[in-house]
Amino acid sequence: MSAVVDLVRRRLARRAGAWIAVGLLLGAGFGLSLAAFNTARRTSSAYDRILVAADAPDAAISHSLPTAEADAQFGDLDGVVGQRHYTGYVGAFDGIDTPLTVSFLVPEQPRFPIERPTLREGRLPDPNRAHEVIVNSYFADRTGIEVGDRLDMTLVALDQSRTVTEPVKVVGIGTFAREAVIDETAGSGVVVMSPAFAPLHRDFAAYASTNVDLAPNVDARRDLAPQVTKLGFSLQEARASEQQAVGEAMRPLIVILLGLGVLAFAATAIAAGQVLQREQERWRADDETLHQLGMVRTQLVLAAVVPAALVAVLALAVAWLVMAVASPLAPVGPLHDLDPGQGFTIDLSVALLGSIVILATVVGIAAALALRRRAEVTTIANPTRSVGAVSGRPAAAAGLALVFSGPRRRTRRSAALATAAVLLAAAVVTLVVSAISLADSPSRYGFDWDVLALSAYGDQTAEGLQTTFADDPDVIAATGFTSSSLLVDGRAVPGLAASRVKGDLGPTILRGRSVRHDDEIVVGGDTFDQLGVDLGDRVEVQIAGSDSTQPLRLRVVGVATFAPVAQIGTDQPRLGTGALLRRATFERLAGAADDRPEWTAARLAPGADPAALIARNPNGVPDALQMRTRWFTDAQPAELRQVESVRSLLYLAVIISAILALGLIGHALLSLTRDRRRELAVLTAIGFTRRQRGEAAAWQAVPLGALVTIVGVPLGIVIGRFAFGVFARSLAVDDRTAFPAGLALALVLGALIASALGALVAAGVARRTHTAIELRSE
Repeated sequence: MSAVVDLVRRRLARRAGAWIAVGLLLGAGFGLSLAAFNTARRTSSAYDRILVAADAPDAAISHSLPTAEADAQFGDLDGVVGQRHYTGYVGAFDGIDTPLTVSFLVPEQPRFPIERPTLREGRLPDPNRAHEVIVNSYFADRTGIEVGDRLDMTLVALDQSRTVTEPVKVVGIGTFAREAVIDETAGSGVVVMSPAFAPLHRDFAAYASTNVDLAPNVDARRDLAPQVTKLGFSLQEARASEQQAVGEAMRPLIVILLGLGVLAFAATAIAAGQVLQREQERWRADDETLHQLGMVRTQLVLAAVVPAALVAVLALAVAWLVMAVASPLAPVGPLHDLDPGQGFTIDLSVALLGSIVILATVVGIAAALALRRRAEVTTIANPTRSVGAVSGRPAAAAGLALVFSGPRRRTRRSAALATAAVLLAAAVVTLVVSAISLADSPSRYGFDWDVLALSAYGDQTAEGLQTTFADDPDVIAATGFTSSSLLVDGRAVPGLAASRVKGDLGPTILRGRSVRHDDEIVVGGDTFDQLGVDLGDRVEVQIAGSDSTQPLRLRVVGVATFAPVAQIGTDQPRLGTGALLRRATFERLAGAADDRPEWTAARLAPGADPAALIARNPNGVPDALQMRTRWFTDAQPAELRQVESVRSLLYLAVIISAILALGLIGHALLSLTRDRRRELAVLTAIGFTRRQRGEAAAWQAVPLGALVTIVGVPLGIVIGRFAFGVFARSLAVDDRTAFPAGLALALVLGALIASALGALVAAGVARRTHTAIELRSE
């Protein structure tokens, strides 16, 4: 052992500067990888930290009870451990003309009625000052409201018969957690007043709600919703559903961060392998001499592994430093400014696991190279037979012979790495192109129309729908939708009732068909799985919170993805969660016909401009409650809005994977050429010119280029399509890939061009081979 220690010490002393440089460079590469993983982990856990810091409730119950009665009824429900009550008002700020829906919320106690906002400016209202308000950032940014503004707030009675105006002062602007990651249609104005305002105008209250805190392991939909329905009320929203929605919305960003981390790790590991291989080649002659003098193979392997381990330790120290320096960037995306855990924070699980993997990778590469080199050092082929057997192009024959002779394990390894790199690049390109195509195709996430008119919490009149859509020649189909909370086989499910206005229109159907008869229902993909049913099965459906009518047995005829058309504070169908009924079925369940559509979707004739339809209806769709209409030409879910926001990272992943593929192809051909330097010297000795020697080296790229093109590209496309299918199905959207043939051709050409570039590099190395030195060294 002392001989090994002395050998390692002398070699480190001779090349100390080089080893330190290698450690620093590898540390930077591995540090970027760990930073990406750390950022992904911190980003994925940020929303939970935000909700805890904001004192967010677990569920909301919609009702019209006085506070004392609601407190008594809901306090007895199993699993409820805390309550907070608030009332809602319909109104507007005088002088601020905005189509934004505005929720005026008045808490009945000092505790904030919903989750506390992250303050951007100012403070929360004083509980003892009736005329102080805080507005959300979304509303402030679109209206120009600032802290300190004094405004007149006009409230409207629910029956539209009376109004009252109160002066208020804006004391704060904040962002609610639920606003950070939202669907395109979900933005809404929120105004929260002081508890002191509650006694002033109770007769103007439009609705009431109770937010509840639940005991651990109590599920709002599964456990609370049936109890609330028996009391005659409905579950308005569930925190678990909100967390799931945000988690799904952030998933593309998390996957991209993880992918970049993997790519950075792979590129650094490959660089480590190249450096360690060159370093061992440097001591190859010395090792042979030591072996002849009696040093055993195990000692020589240790002499190669110990310096690698020391470099790995230095690289780990640098990697931890890089990860710490980059940690304030986490979480990335819309949650960054809301996270209470910002700053220099390292996830210890990522750091420790990453350190183990890095150390094992570097030491494992060094050991594998040392063992392999000893086993293959005498495996030399003679290419002259193949040269003599082929006339016309001896350089081509020699190059092909070099590929299929000599150290076969090394050849196979180089080819496998290059093929894997091309496969990875093709998979990344396929996944990125498919994801962008999904984000650019509204019909694939339920928006199977051209324009949407939303009157949140309103009742769009039949006459208004007729005038706006049915009588318009540009509209070829239009359907109004009424939101309602349903119980499907005892499970709370947000539902839609479709009111036909013109033609036939609905959400995107993934399986089966849309509803045609009054005894049919369509559900979202996630709801379908949770119910455990098959197409054709019947489920029991009733309006949540209503026991005035009998439940109906409806047949499941289709699975749909629902465009997320949101009304803040209510549980709406989105993507895989939801149910669709015909209007007549809804009226039978509700026992009444006075709940009209809140929003209407329309499909236009080819070539018709949605902006022209919107311009022809400047006052929107007439609404019984006089709610303002908001127009949309898309309803992109938060998940795909995140894809849109990180397109640059997606393109970066494509670039890194392409560089990795190019580097590995070049390294494979370069390694083959270096391994065959003696054979190239022999070819020169028997008459090959410098140009023929380079040509022979370049011909080694032909089998490799064929392998990466025929195997790597097609298999990478298949894997990329599979990965995209998993991603799309996890969002419950249309999982069909849109991969143009031209892109597949571009991948093939890219692989061939990379092989050609690698061949040029190999040819240059071969032409610089010194024949006399190589022959004498053997």
